Amino acid sequence: MIGLLIFVPAARSGFLIPQQQWNFSAAKDWPAAWMGSVEIRLENLTAYSPVSIGLAWLPYVLLAAMCAVLHQYRCESVSEHSSDTGLGWYSR
Repeated sequence: MIGLLIFVPAARSGFLIPQQQWNFSAAKDWPAAWMGSVEIRLENLTAYSPVSIGLAWLPYVLLAAMCAVLHQYRCESVSEHSSDTGLGWYSR
């Protein structure tokens, strides 16, 4: 948080911001040594179907279910052993 309090005003005042914007030239103007041998085609990337919402949420749902089951098991285990020590929950 302290770094943010220092950095935000410094960035707003232009400190450490370059005076002129720099960017690469077009890929056709690059030296041959910069180019790799792998060619990426966008049509090949879009051929894969995206993951469904249900499948994307499945790990989180399984984790929540495991946490709930383990929490229930832990609570039952604690209530069984706590009656011996006098630390149990009292219901009225």
